[in-house]
Amino acid sequence: MKFGKDLQSNMVPEWVQNYCDYQALKQVLKGVRVGAVDDEQTKFFLLVEDELQKVNQFYLQKLNDLESQLQHVQTGVPGALPSANGKTTNGEATSGTQPPLPPTNPISPLQLPTLYRELGQMQSYVWLNYQAFSKIMKKYDKHMELRGTDNQKSPLFDK
Repeated sequence: MKFGKDLQSNMVPEWVQNYCDYQALKQVLKGVRVGAVDDEQTKFFLLVEDELQKVNQFYLQKLNDLESQLQHVQTGVPGALPSANGKTTNGEATSGTQPPLPPTNPISPLQLPTLYRELGQMQSYVWLNYQAFSKIMKKYDKHMELRGTDNQKSPLFDK
């Protein structure tokens, strides 16, 4: 199976607009002339940068959302386990006589499977986008006849 089809079939449907637009990158790459620094090459690298920024922003936003939801679950769990620093997992001190205040918007521990599923989707999102960027840079190297030379871009991108 071609990677583009594999990417499409494994995307989380609600997040489709936030994945790397691999097909658009391939289309722009086809217009880049070998050995020439031209507008198409500049357009390609600007599109790579835009796609990378789009993917990164979505990832950070989703990560913050998931951390916030997990924090709500932790603060909503009665009798949270104390950690090594003398605080419960929700950050409350274990000493004292007053119980911790309940969170304003507690999330049920029954929602943990949903959070777990979203974490799995995030892992898949990261992997698919990493593969998309890696493959498009390898295609660039091959298209520009840079494979096997010191001028390859794909190893630099992997760092």
